[in-house]
Amino acid sequence: MKPVRTIVILLLAFGASSCLLSPSYTALPKMVICTDDTVADGRISGCKTLAEQGSAEASARLGDYYDGRNDPIRAYEWYRKAADLNDRPTLRKLYDDYRAGTKVPRNDGLSNEYLRKAAALNSEWAMLILAKRSETDDPNGALSAYLALARANNCFAQARLSLAYYNGDIVARNVAQAYFWGLLATAGGAGRASEYHVEADLFAMSAPAAQLQGMVFTCRDVKDVTPRAEAEAILSADRRQMAQDAATQWAPGNMEPVLLRSEGSPAIAATNHHLSKPLSTPAQTAHPPPVPDAVHGRPNPDDVVLIVGIDGYENAPRAAFAERDAAAFRAFAASAMGLAEDNVKTLLGHGARRLDIERALSSWLPARVKPGRSSVLVYFAGHGLASEDGTDLYLLPYDGDRDLLAESALRRERLIERLKALGAAHVILILDACFSGLSRGGDSLLANSRPVVLTPKTAKAPDGVTILSAAQGSQVSLALQDAGHGLFTYMVLKGLEGAADADDDRQITAAELHAYVADRVEREAALIGHKQTPRLDGAGSEILSRW
Repeated sequence: MKPVRTIVILLLAFGASSCLLSPSYTALPKMVICTDDTVADGRISGCKTLAEQGSAEASARLGDYYDGRNDPIRAYEWYRKAADLNDRPTLRKLYDDYRAGTKVPRNDGLSNEYLRKAAALNSEWAMLILAKRSETDDPNGALSAYLALARANNCFAQARLSLAYYNGDIVARNVAQAYFWGLLATAGGAGRASEYHVEADLFAMSAPAAQLQGMVFTCRDVKDVTPRAEAEAILSADRRQMAQDAATQWAPGNMEPVLLRSEGSPAIAATNHHLSKPLSTPAQTAHPPPVPDAVHGRPNPDDVVLIVGIDGYENAPRAAFAERDAAAFRAFAASAMGLAEDNVKTLLGHGARRLDIERALSSWLPARVKPGRSSVLVYFAGHGLASEDGTDLYLLPYDGDRDLLAESALRRERLIERLKALGAAHVILILDACFSGLSRGGDSLLANSRPVVLTPKTAKAPDGVTILSAAQGSQVSLALQDAGHGLFTYMVLKGLEGAADADDDRQITAAELHAYVADRVEREAALIGHKQTPRLDGAGSEILSRW
C-alpha cells in the first residue's frame, strides 16, 4: 500500500495588474495542493509546483502518477528526484525495482546505491539486508548491525539474534541469550511495528524463497522462527527465570545483559575476546551505542557537511565499520549539530568513488555554501595514505589505487584549498583515517586497523582550518569491535552527545571535543596493548555543536 502523502503550501501572490486597481490591494493566498485525490483526478500542477521547490513527497507522487499511466521514463525520473531528496519509501521502491528489473532495466549498481543510501538514513529494512549480506564475509560486522537494530527494538533483528545465539553461527552459542532475544522478539505481537525486507532472509526456513516474494511480515510472525521452545527444553528453571527477568527489565535503547551460557562457562562473543560476566553483576560491555538525539542542536541553516565512509574497497583492504561510522555521524549532524537536512550529503561504499566525491565538491557544495557565513565540515572514515616521502597525505576513495595516489586519491591539502576557495567561513576536517599501517607489500599490520602506507610529515593547518585526526605519526586507527565503530569515531559521537562540554556552557568546541576524545581513545588503545593519540591541528575555538 502506498504511503499517504499530503502536502499543502501557501504561496503569497502579488500580481502586477491587480496592484494597479488599488494601492492597498493585497492578493489572497493561493492554495497549492498535492494529495492522492488530486493526483487521481489528474490535477498534478500543484505537485509539479511543489516538486520544483524541492518537495520529495510531491516528486514521489508525480512518479506514482506517471507510473499509473504506464509512462516509466517520466515516472522513474520523478522517483529518482524523490530518492535524491531522501524520500524513504521511494528509496525502497527503487532498490526493489532496479534489483528485479521491474519497469526499468535491471541495474545492481543503482539498486545497491539506493540500498546504502537508505541504510545511511537508518532505514531498518536496508540495514537488515546489509547485515544479512555480511554474515559470511564479516560475521562480526553482521552481529554488530543486528545488535544495533535489536537494541532499537526491531523484532526481526531480535529474532535473528535468537537464532544466532541458539545455532552458534555468527556468535558463540549461548542458549540463555537465545532465549532472552526470543522473548523480546515475540513481545507485542501483531500490535508492534518493525521494518523488514524479504531479502533479510529470516523466514527462508519456513517457505520457499519464491513464495516469500511479495509477502508482508509482521512481528507476530517471528514466533514461527525463534527457538523459544527448544531453548526452554534445554535451560534449567532458574536460568529460564533469569532470562525472563532480564527481558522484563530491558527497555528499547538499552544494552542487553550478558547471560552465562552455562554454569561456570561464560559466553565469548565473536566481537569481544574478554569473558562476559553473569547477569548478577554489571555488564562487561562499556560501549553503549551512540545516541544522536541525546542533545538537540540549535538550528544551523548555513553550515554544510560532506560525509564519506568506505568499508569494502575496490582495490584495498577493508576499513572496519567505516560506513557505519559515516552513517552514525550523519545522524549526529542532523540532530546534535543542528544541520539542515539538505545541507548534509553522505557518500558510502561504491557510491564514494573519486568521481562521486569530485561531483560533491564541484557541484553540490558550491550550491550550498554561503561565502563568509557557512562553515564546511568534511567527515571521512576509511583509508588514508601518505606519499613515499611522507609529505603528501591522501584520502582514498572507493576506487582509489594505492600505487597511483596522485591520480586516484584526494590530496588533503588540495581538498582544504578547494573548500577555502568556496568562501567558507571556516573549514573543518574530521578524519577517521590514519596515515600508516600497511607494509610496503600492502599487508595489514593489524587486523583491526584502518591501514595505510607510510609515516606522514604533518604540516601546520592553514588559518581558518581545523583538523581532527584519528591518530598521529606511525600509529593506526583502531576499530572498537564490541561497539561496531572505529575507536576514534565512537568517542567523537559520544562526545557530541554532550559529554565533551567541559565547561557546561551548552556548546562543544573543537578543542573540547579533542580533549574528550584524545583521553578516552588513548586509554582504550592502551587496554589492548596499542597506542593511538588523536590530533588537533588549527583553531580549537570553532564551535561544532550548541544547544
